[in-house]
Amino acid sequence: MFMIEDGFHAEHIGFYSTRKEAEIELRRIAEVPWESEPNICPCGALDCHRIYHIVEFNASTEPWTKLSNEKVLQVSAKGAIWQLSGKTGEE
Repeated sequence: MFMIEDGFHAEHIGFYSTRKEAEIELRRIAEVPWESEPNICPCGALDCHRIYHIVEFNASTEPWTKLSNEKVLQVSAKGAIWQLSGKTGEE
């Protein structure tokens, strides 16, 4: 199970069966203008940004076990930046 999360605002964007599906959605999100859904920050700050992660879970365990957490895309008024810093810990 894969989840797209805005790691900066701790907001879940969606769940996907495969990483490929999550990557396709992030490519779509990267094309969405700033200040348009989903690239509107919940904090309301115009100079803010979204940092999208792909988080992989083992959904066969209860509770789910986090397998990886990777920063993939940052979107702000300045545009989209891909592959920020790769895999992270428990951020």
